[in-house]
Amino acid sequence: MIGQSIRNLNLENFFVSGILHDLGKLLLVKYFPEEYNEVVVYSLENNIPVRESEKKIFGVIHTEVGALLADKWELPETIKNAIVFHHNGFVSGRIDQLVSSVHIANTVARMMDIGGTGKTRIPPPNNAIWPFLKLPDNFFTNNLSSFIAKYEESVSLLLTH
Repeated sequence: MIGQSIRNLNLENFFVSGILHDLGKLLLVKYFPEEYNEVVVYSLENNIPVRESEKKIFGVIHTEVGALLADKWELPETIKNAIVFHHNGFVSGRIDQLVSSVHIANTVARMMDIGGTGKTRIPPPNNAIWPFLKLPDNFFTNNLSSFIAKYEESVSLLLTH
């Protein structure tokens, strides 16, 4: 929906990047479930972002793990950038439209408690992104029901096939 609002013509990249941006987290959870539980608990107990707990417990963060898989799968650089840089919205010091959109969407989804790792600390969004994206006033509040419906539709689509 952000991609549509900013009139980007490659909406499939927005959808795929939104789905895959936490790919590394999924791998860590699947192959190291006990350790990842420690990550979540440590994050909650210390009120720090999950990625800081990942670094302490695993020595890497989920974006680094996701980047390795993106390379292995030979994903396009744009999608790999969304996986690697979605926590700040910048790619090599410059704002990137896709990455900044995933950054904002990720933050909003976490605030709405959609698809997150529980009630762990949510870092604030990068304020430099707002003027770049030029989203309409009240974009998120005006589209809340649509966001929820699209999320439920996507989950249903992905989990039933």
